[in-house]
Amino acid sequence: MLRLWSALMGSLKIIVLAGIVGVLSMLVSYMVVHTLAKDFVAGKVIDPALLRQANVLRDFSNELAVLCNTYAQRIPANPTEASPHSRSWVEKVVRPELQFLQRRMDEVFQNDSTESAQLEATVARCAAMARHPEDAALRLAALEEAAATIRLVEAWIAAEGVEKRLSRPAVHCQFP
Repeated sequence: MLRLWSALMGSLKIIVLAGIVGVLSMLVSYMVVHTLAKDFVAGKVIDPALLRQANVLRDFSNELAVLCNTYAQRIPANPTEASPHSRSWVEKVVRPELQFLQRRMDEVFQNDSTESAQLEATVARCAAMARHPEDAALRLAALEEAAATIRLVEAWIAAEGVEKRLSRPAVHCQFP
């Protein structure tokens, strides 16, 4: 009788443990499915073309922000105070990078949205700034325009609701 009782209790323990494992696996499965499908449940299906466009705009605006941040650090507000090394750096690094960015943007942007057209115009203005590093007014205008355009792109990304799905975080302008 004791043997029967211990066998019964051993079987009961196994059944209880199997039940607990089953419930835990169902909870984990529910959490995974709920997390992955929350956009579909909420009705927020994001168009892949929109996501691709937002990633491209973010990438280009990030490149522009990095170039402008570096330019603002190397070339002071009064460009006549810039060292010859800094001017040479603008000639050898910034100008080619901005020109390369312009060419890539021309290749990628087929249908010009307001944001992409503004970004292209701003890169062109910054390229002009790099061609004339001694022009303080052009420097100020180009850097202000770059900051405004980057804010415009980020506002569009936020308005479309795709910010959390982009592959890279935003780079912001760090100059006055």
